[in-house]
Amino acid sequence: MTVYKTYKHLLTNYPNIFSCPLDVSCHLFAVIGNGYEWSENGELADCVRGDDYLLKDKDDPLGLPERDERLLAEVPHLYAQFGLQDEAKRIKYKFILDNMEDVLRCSPDTSFFGSNICYGHYVVKNICLKYAHGLNFPANITDDWAKTLHKFLNWWLYNLNCVYGLSHKGESGPWWGQNALDAYEVIKKTRDEVNEIIQLRAGVNPASIKEQQ
Repeated sequence: MTVYKTYKHLLTNYPNIFSCPLDVSCHLFAVIGNGYEWSENGELADCVRGDDYLLKDKDDPLGLPERDERLLAEVPHLYAQFGLQDEAKRIKYKFILDNMEDVLRCSPDTSFFGSNICYGHYVVKNICLKYAHGLNFPANITDDWAKTLHKFLNWWLYNLNCVYGLSHKGESGPWWGQNALDAYEVIKKTRDEVNEIIQLRAGVNPASIKEQQ
């Protein structure tokens, strides 16, 4: 399944879990046991439910409950509050749906509604170097997945530096723990490998770029 169809499905069918593309990227590339695997054609695919499932839309993706009219009479201010919150969710959902292509072109950490990353601990604390799909991609990875993965790995490196870098020096130890350092090196190596694939497919020799630098 293409990046567009996969991200569109997750963002529009599970908006309470994936409120921005970064939530999806963290889930797909950094969380193990997520039900996705690299397919023979170089795409991340739902290995449990298959591509046909991803083409279906849920009838009520927001899952908003019907508000009891009795609440209007008994506690009118709460009824109004819940109604406004529901409407805000609908506006957000429609915005993402109407601007899906542009949303996916943005950098991974672009936040449209002050989103909190659902899987933050996976990308800075419990990093699985052996099984995370973002660190174990196939040689025939498709162009759209390669570019999406490259953007995410760049964000991952930046995020690790923000958490463990110079501005977060602790009182009792070094800035970087050994596990974080090991993860940073593996992520950086993987990022460079993905970038080399992208450059070669674009007709650019990565070696010539290094020589110029």
